[in-house]
Amino acid sequence: MQNNYLLSLVADKKHLGTQIGLTGILHTWGQTLSYHPHVHFIVPGGGLCLDTMKFKKTRRKYLIPVKIMSSTFKGIFINALKKLFKEHKLIGWHFDDDSEFQKIVDVVYSKDFVVNCKSNFDSPTHVINYLCQYTHRVAIANHRILKVTDQFVTFKYKDYRDDHKTKTMTLTGIEFIRRFLMHVLPSGFVKIRHYGILAGRNRHSKLAHCQRIMKIIPSKRSNAFSKIDFLSRFMNVDFYKCPKCPLEPSKLLSINAAMPSPDG
Repeated sequence: MQNNYLLSLVADKKHLGTQIGLTGILHTWGQTLSYHPHVHFIVPGGGLCLDTMKFKKTRRKYLIPVKIMSSTFKGIFINALKKLFKEHKLIGWHFDDDSEFQKIVDVVYSKDFVVNCKSNFDSPTHVINYLCQYTHRVAIANHRILKVTDQFVTFKYKDYRDDHKTKTMTLTGIEFIRRFLMHVLPSGFVKIRHYGILAGRNRHSKLAHCQRIMKIIPSKRSNAFSKIDFLSRFMNVDFYKCPKCPLEPSKLLSINAAMPSPDG
């Protein structure tokens, strides 16, 4: 729903009048491992004008005024909600009649929706760093786990509702595992999707055309960097070095090479 809403909004000639590109990344967890599914989108600051086949940049520091995005999204969201109600697909809700549901809809219409739009990225490196936060992380990092016993797990988290204060939470081992497993995606589920000019079917046509007219030379895939080297470079983390071990990475690799193989 979000991707169609953004694509159609920017395609309107009252705004930019172009086909833009979107990269969407699914994020499912909160700080306490609660189930909080939402999607982060990254959008270029312009798009391809299909009439002239030229790339049109936004002249402002933003793509679409946030108030217009908020009101448009509210309308699309409520229409989708009505559709689910009409098709009896609203799970977890029970209404005695249509008028009771309409009262809820009226209350929702009276509320202001908030669209969270962040400021522009300063460079491609900032884009990579942002993406890495959501593409290469699991629901909780090891350093946040403070204590594990036979029955309980204690971990730290940030309470964003209380001035971003760091607090601790203790859960039973079963509850901790239950919360963690809520964020393990089904096999074959696509976590990252691309839309518009960034979609797979447009990558070698519209996207390649935009790169040519903007004189952008796409970087070729190189074997010079492994995946771990690539992440180390952009996240500024030395994955080869243990933070608690005094040995240098080269010595660790030498020790590993000298160890006998499992086959003898």
